[in-house]
Amino acid sequence: MESPSYSSIPGGMQVTSSSSRYVLLFPFPTQGHLNPFLDFARNLASRIPYILIKIISTPDNIQKLRPRFLDYPTIDFVELPPFAENAENTENTLQLLITETLFHMFVEVAHSFGSRHVPLYTSGPYAMSIYNSIWTHLPHRLTPADVLTLPDLPPNFTIHRNQLSQNMIKAASSYTQDSPPTFAARQAEFCKNADGSLWNTVGVLEKFWLQHWENSSGRPVWAIGPLLPISSNENERGGKIPEQYSVDQMMELAKVWKEVSKGLFGCLGIRQDLKLATNSVLQLKAVRRELGVFLELARGFDANINSEDVTQTVRLVLESDKGVKMRKKAEDLSQEMKKTLMKNGSSVQSLDNFVKPLWMWGEEDIKRC
Repeated sequence: MESPSYSSIPGGMQVTSSSSRYVLLFPFPTQGHLNPFLDFARNLASRIPYILIKIISTPDNIQKLRPRFLDYPTIDFVELPPFAENAENTENTLQLLITETLFHMFVEVAHSFGSRHVPLYTSGPYAMSIYNSIWTHLPHRLTPADVLTLPDLPPNFTIHRNQLSQNMIKAASSYTQDSPPTFAARQAEFCKNADGSLWNTVGVLEKFWLQHWENSSGRPVWAIGPLLPISSNENERGGKIPEQYSVDQMMELAKVWKEVSKGLFGCLGIRQDLKLATNSVLQLKAVRRELGVFLELARGFDANINSEDVTQTVRLVLESDKGVKMRKKAEDLSQEMKKTLMKNGSSVQSLDNFVKPLWMWGEEDIKRC
């Protein structure tokens, strides 16, 4: 199979040795959020070496990261706090601000400088569509039913009450008519005013939901994933136990991992970070409901998980006909995802499609000046 191709420059654009324009990336400074931005920066720098790319992060992160980007002379790092005074006093022109969606308020900041803003979602549109619907409307406060119909999504799309996080449940119980919008609701509202959205996903997995997001937002979407960690050192990945797991649940999963580490299920090749994955329950719901490559062991924060049930589920994946079909489908999807990063793959083409308006925006800015 071909190696990934992110080196050609689309459209025969001229490369200049210096540039007065730059793109500013502002990720949340933890590994799970930072890594996709760093990989995106490398891919973008290979595509548009005529534009400077600046990445905002903490001094400690910058000290560790800068040596890894020596081969990318157009990428530089900016220490926090960077924005207002730097944006006004720089000799360069901020053409585009790309932020983590947690920094949704920067949509208006970027526009106030005459710049564009595009959020980079480190998850997929399936999970984010559900997330935004729940936090914007809190539908579980309106009914005691276990099955909830979610507004703003395709007709008859439902979720079970016990698939809600603890914070979602608490927000509904404390809601009043005078309650201000939730942080996530404000986040969704701000991002509607962005100039598009970048996604760490691939079309083969979420084609329908990418189209749904584009249609509902009226803004272009670019699926440029999978974005990969910048280091192969798994010790640097970082992470935390997600709120969807209780302490008791984690203790039972730890028992299973202990058996795995002894070799009971060594043929699985399970990595510990898959047991402690920080992906949300909603993202797991996507691979189960939409793709059929995931078995649901238990549902809800209070669900009773024991090591015997986990062992039985693992054996089901390994030994049953259903497990064989799931593993085959997962392998097929894995191969399709790899193809997206090859020459003419969908993610490569999507990155090219993102570069085109980026170039156009730059030309418009020059004419305005």
